[in-house]
Amino acid sequence: MIRRPPRSTLFPYTTLFRSVVRTFGGWSQDSATVTVHAGDRLVARVRLPVAAMGRTTFRVAGTTRRLAAGEHVLTVRVADGGLDSVSSTRWHHIMVVATPGVVLIADPGDWDSRFLYRTLIDVADLPVRGYVKLADDQWRSMADLDPVTESAVRRAARGADLLILKGRPGTFANRSQARGLWRWPSGEDGAVQLEGDWYLTPGSVSPLGQAFVGIAVDSFPPAARITPLEVRDDEWVGLLAQEGRRGALRPVIIGGERGERASGGGRLRYVAVAADGFWRWAFPGGSSEQGYRSWVAATTSWLLGGADSLAGVAVPVARIVHNARPLLFRWMGPADAADVPIRFDDGQTVVDDTLSFDGTGHARVWLPVGRYRYLTPDGASGVVAVEPYSDEWLPRPVTLQRRTPAAVASTTRTSAREVLWLFGLVVLALAAEWLARRHLGLR
Repeated sequence: MIRRPPRSTLFPYTTLFRSVVRTFGGWSQDSATVTVHAGDRLVARVRLPVAAMGRTTFRVAGTTRRLAAGEHVLTVRVADGGLDSVSSTRWHHIMVVATPGVVLIADPGDWDSRFLYRTLIDVADLPVRGYVKLADDQWRSMADLDPVTESAVRRAARGADLLILKGRPGTFANRSQARGLWRWPSGEDGAVQLEGDWYLTPGSVSPLGQAFVGIAVDSFPPAARITPLEVRDDEWVGLLAQEGRRGALRPVIIGGERGERASGGGRLRYVAVAADGFWRWAFPGGSSEQGYRSWVAATTSWLLGGADSLAGVAVPVARIVHNARPLLFRWMGPADAADVPIRFDDGQTVVDDTLSFDGTGHARVWLPVGRYRYLTPDGASGVVAVEPYSDEWLPRPVTLQRRTPAAVASTTRTSAREVLWLFGLVVLALAAEWLARRHLGLR
C-alpha cells in the first residue's frame, strides 16, 4: 500500500516528493517498482528495496518539462507485487508554474531559515525554492542539499514572486521582479545585536494582527537576540519585543510599501524581521507552532498583495480526498460566509451543486470517484479529485477458515449463587450487625 504524498507546487524543471510504501504479510518480494504517470505519460520510475512487513520511505525525482503549466493529478503506483489496484495506487496533486514562486536565500544557514523553509512549503500556495550557503562556502538547494551555482540562485531571485533574504542580503534583490521582499538580517552587516530573552507581543495595528488574534504570543518561547530598528512614519509594526518582560518595547517586525516594483504594476511591499529564534515557536508544537504557521502565512499573503492563485472566495482544503469522503471547501471572502454555486466537470458529466458554509466557514461536497475541474461564479477554478483508495479498505484479501468448535467440558462445580443457605447466612450476618450497632447507639 502506498501512502499519498503531500500536495506540492512545482517549478517546471524538477519534481521532488517523498512518500511511504507499506507492506504486509502477503508481500513476497524484496523490492518494488514505483511509477508516476501524468495521464498516459510516464513521469518517473524508481526501484526500491522493501521488507515483507514494514514501511519504506522513498523519494521520487523526475521532470515536468513536458507537462503544461497548470494543475495535474499524478498517479503513483506500486507496479508489481501482486497487490490489488486500489491499495497500490494513490493520486497526487501538483501545480506547474512558470516562475519560482517563493525563493528563500539564507547566507549563512541557521535554524530559523530551516524552519521557515519547511513552513513555507506547508502554507504557501506557490512553489517554494530554498538556497543555503553552508560552512563549505557552497550554495546548496534546501530541498536535497545538492550543490547549485550562484548564477542559478540569482536567476531564481530575479524571477521570484516573493524573495526572502535571511542573513547577508548581498545583491540578490537587484533586478528582482518580486512583488514582495522579506528581509531577515542577523547582524551580518555589522549591525549591533542585543542578546537576551526577548518576549514578543503584537503591535497596535498591522496586516499581521489577525494572525495573533486569540494567541498568547508573550507566553511563547522568547527570541534569542534582536537587531535595533528605526521605524518610519509610513511603516507598521507587527511585533514588539521586551527583554525579560521588562523595560522598553522594541519593534522587531516592521513592514510597508515603497517605490515602484522593477516590473511595474504597483509598489513593492516589504517586511523586515529583526529577531532570531522564531524557530523556537515551531519546535515544541502545540499552540506556539500554530502561531508560527499563522504568522508565516499572514506575512506571505500580505507580501504577495493578498493575491491567491485560486482567486476565489471558496478554496478547497485538500485537493484529493479518499473514496466516500467529502471535499472540504473553506470560505475566504472578506464578508460573512454565503452560499456559493459551484460546478464540477469530469470531462463526461457535469455536476451542479451549492457550497453551504457552516459556522466554522467550511462546506462539504460528496462526489463519486473521479477527477474534476470546479468552477464558481466569481471565476475561481481548480482541480480536485476523489481517489479510489480509502484507509478503510484492507490492503490484502481476507480469507476465513472453517474451524470445529471445541467441545464444552462438562463440570459438576456449583456456583455460590446457587446455594440458598449461604444467601440466608449472609442476611443473618447483616441483621446481626444492624442489631449490634443499634445496641451501641450507632446508626
